[in-house]
Amino acid sequence: MGMLVFMLGLGHGCNPRTRAWTPKHRPRGWGRIARPACWMWLSVSLGCAAGGVYSDADEAARLTLSARQQYQAGRCLSAAALYQRALTIQESVLPANDPMIARLVTHLGLSYRASGDLEPAAPLLQRALPLYQAMRPSRSLKLANAQTHLGLLYRALGDPGRAEPLLVSALAL
Repeated sequence: MGMLVFMLGLGHGCNPRTRAWTPKHRPRGWGRIARPACWMWLSVSLGCAAGGVYSDADEAARLTLSARQQYQAGRCLSAAALYQRALTIQESVLPANDPMIARLVTHLGLSYRASGDLEPAAPLLQRALPLYQAMRPSRSLKLANAQTHLGLLYRALGDPGRAEPLLVSALAL
């Protein structure tokens, strides 16, 4: 027996406020039986109860999505716990320099910073910085964001000497 999981995304032809498809955005050539473009990004994941409902990647993605929702709702420590679990899973599956690892480490550090717990945030944001530096030059915006996050954290910790070079470097990118 399996479990069917649908993930719907907001695509072209959807009303951003109601997330409902509107007829004025009907794709050409579809005639009167137009399907909503919201269904364009439809991912179907099948899992088997005997082998586990989710793979490790699915579980990490689910945890990351839940963490993002917790963070946006203002429950930053709950988000940090979920990001930590997702990071543990991804570290066991992905190489150490994968962009997903850098993203999760950054979000974990930002969750701690937003909760006011600055001490555990510093090593996490420091760990993310070399991961972003090792990425392609096209990712310089991500590097600038990482430098900005770390610089602002140092400023919040009362260390402007360490914050200034990071913030200046981020502006230069």
